[in-house]
Amino acid sequence: MRCSTTSFAVLLVAFGLAACGGDDAAPAGGASAAQSAAPAATGEVPEIDPCALVSQAEIEQIVGMPVAALAPEPPTEAGTLTYYGCRSDDVHIDIEAWSNAEEARRSFEFGHQYPAVDGLGFPATNTQPLGDLYALAGQFVVSVDLFTNQDQAAQLEAAKQLARRVVDRLPNP
Repeated sequence: MRCSTTSFAVLLVAFGLAACGGDDAAPAGGASAAQSAAPAATGEVPEIDPCALVSQAEIEQIVGMPVAALAPEPPTEAGTLTYYGCRSDDVHIDIEAWSNAEEARRSFEFGHQYPAVDGLGFPATNTQPLGDLYALAGQFVVSVDLFTNQDQAAQLEAAKQLARRVVDRLPNP
């Protein structure tokens, strides 16, 4: 099953990298808005609601068809990482929020065997057929996967547009 493999792989990488170093203190609690204040110099991981970063109407306009309503998943914390998810049967938007950009870069590069996607203004890879798009933006790694029965080229193009919207709305990307 494609979505289970993607989720498992991302969590495996995230937990493995989080165990390799960094502060084991949990991030401070706080806002439930789409994005909290910028992380402090201490390496705080910001709270994010990935479902608030792109609307249902925006997703449907980009994908070109109705999609099932997305719902946030409970955040998963592991050392200097918090993993956020927003999912439906049709769309998965997952965000790894690291305490700093170097940890995010290491996580992104861990699975760098995929071809690069150019033209987005930030590093990204085409993870098809496992998923669609994996992107690096500052202290965040963003994964956008579509399950719309469109061809891979159409899904990748829509994933690129969705990733750009998500990245543009992240705190300090």
